[in-house]
Amino acid sequence: MSSSGILALFILCFCTSGRLWATATQVTYDNRAIIIDGKHRMWPDLMKKSREGGLDAIETYVFWNAHEPARRQYDFSGNLDLVRFLKAIQDEGLYAVLRMGPYVCAEWNYGYEITMIENEYGNVMSSYGEEGKAYMNWCANMAQSLDIGVPWLMCQQDDAPEPMYHGGTNFGRSAGGPYITTSYDYDAPLDEYGNLKQPKWGHLKQLHDLLHSMEDILTTGNVSSVDLGDDSVQGTIYSNEGGSSCFLANVDQGSDKTFNFQGINYTVPAWSVSILPDCHNVSYNTAKGDVTTNQILDQKEAANDLSDYLFYMTSVNLKKDDPVWSYNMTLRVKSSGQILHAFVNGELIGSQWSKNGGESFVFEQNVKLNHKKNTISLLSATVGFTNYGANFDLVPSGITGPVELIGYHGDDETVVKDLSSQKWSYKIGLEGLNQELYSSQSLKWQEDSFPVNRNLTWYKTVFKAPLGTDPVVVDLLGMGKGLAWVNGNNIGRYWPSFIAEGDCNLEPCDYRGSYDSSKCLSNCGHPTQRWYHVPRSFLNDTGDNTLVLLEEFGGNPSSVNFQTIAVGSACISAEENRKIELSCQGRPISAVKFASFGNPQGACGSFVKGFCEGSKGALSVVEKACVGQESCTIDVSEATFGSTTCGDDVIKTLSVEAIC
Repeated sequence: MSSSGILALFILCFCTSGRLWATATQVTYDNRAIIIDGKHRMWPDLMKKSREGGLDAIETYVFWNAHEPARRQYDFSGNLDLVRFLKAIQDEGLYAVLRMGPYVCAEWNYGYEITMIENEYGNVMSSYGEEGKAYMNWCANMAQSLDIGVPWLMCQQDDAPEPMYHGGTNFGRSAGGPYITTSYDYDAPLDEYGNLKQPKWGHLKQLHDLLHSMEDILTTGNVSSVDLGDDSVQGTIYSNEGGSSCFLANVDQGSDKTFNFQGINYTVPAWSVSILPDCHNVSYNTAKGDVTTNQILDQKEAANDLSDYLFYMTSVNLKKDDPVWSYNMTLRVKSSGQILHAFVNGELIGSQWSKNGGESFVFEQNVKLNHKKNTISLLSATVGFTNYGANFDLVPSGITGPVELIGYHGDDETVVKDLSSQKWSYKIGLEGLNQELYSSQSLKWQEDSFPVNRNLTWYKTVFKAPLGTDPVVVDLLGMGKGLAWVNGNNIGRYWPSFIAEGDCNLEPCDYRGSYDSSKCLSNCGHPTQRWYHVPRSFLNDTGDNTLVLLEEFGGNPSSVNFQTIAVGSACISAEENRKIELSCQGRPISAVKFASFGNPQGACGSFVKGFCEGSKGALSVVEKACVGQESCTIDVSEATFGSTTCGDDVIKTLSVEAIC
């Protein structure tokens, strides 16, 4: 499996609590767990990093061709000092699992096979028929007859525990083949170089810690299965007199599954398992997870596009003699994300966002800290990542750092404490999103008060669908920024408090000449978007509909309302010698508000006559052709509208505004 130098490290995923010392210990096992000194232990993943990752045992091969290169010539010196290696494991409070060989596979040259003691034999056993099974039984009986006092493990047997591993390196000529060089990384939680592979290492640490907390129930409790009404979902309950723990599995490789379990609806992502330590609240899902690192991660990498929201969390202990300590301190954060909310000791100290979503900014706010542990939680929120341009995938996202505490001492001394290389943990999403408050039917919402202008607040209301068949929109003016759901359908992000900037020219737009982003601006000083589309397929024509809002900045939902969108007027403006269609898009044209053939000026809604006009009267011509029709075709010519006095240097034009 894995080699790191000569003494290859392998990691077994077991589960135990506390630090264990390999002293005189009785080790046995049953079909569910290892038993150490009469107590069940489930063991999980290089020394200190392995223990910090929640593991209890280091597994190592013993490469016998290295220790006995020639018959009865032994070498346990230097890098081959097996005893020193085992003592190093013991010094970390871990157990050792010894894979003695001679056959070990491990992508080690030829697997070094003298007399095989099983390693991954289960993958090839069927090739040998009944003799293969008989050989496996002989190996097991032989091993047990030695009575060494600890369990024997088999690898890749259907009824034997499977180990997890750490990546390593096959140095020299030790690598097997064909065509294998040195790396044996296998994308393991600890990579070939001993570094933490994030987010995998942190994700597994969370799992290991959770399994530790459930150890007693998992190893001694009764096990039962639950029929969830779908062959692709499975429920398993472990229970004893101390309580129950549940696992909900979705084995569908492509689709998330939502189902009811013990009266509550749960959604389990495709090909994942949700763990409920109390059979009620989901504490972990194998497709999701928080991360812990000693560096600041890019948001795309840490959140894996599972959510717009990512918490960056750390803590700092300040002693009275800490140089940064001052009664005038600030927290400074450099972010390339779009929005940042900073919390210190659970209190929001401020929020900031980039004006155009693509610029880095520096957040700095005054902060009051204590002479003890202070928690810093930075919530980074995105509204879509860059999706075009050279190297757009390399554009940083989230908090780039540094994250610093600034202590100001008088007018001329400033002390900076960089927190960027501290231990940071990461949490994907918000609790309400993870609990799917937008679709839950079992939660009770507070009804006796109506908070407004409060950050990170959930609102819920019911409404009747607007009558008719016209498109429906929800007017969110008065809200800040957030997410909206109608009947559990996410209609998208909203941000009506984001005001369009720029210099809007009130004159009619002149599109001549090259284009730039400031040309023909409109809607300056107004929300970039106020109305948000709600497809009628999301609505119940009869009965109640539910609107749920996650308000991030703070707003007042009292003015939120639903409206229908209909074409109120139709405008055209066309030069002569063309045929044009005037249409109200399925609604009849009820009147003609304006019509002029000559040189009319202005834009739709503000047309005015020019200095010349067709002799037949454009208004009456258009009314006769179009009123009462859903659409009409007009020949823009002097033959239709009569001759004009505009002169040969004027391009004659027809402008019409009709009421639908």
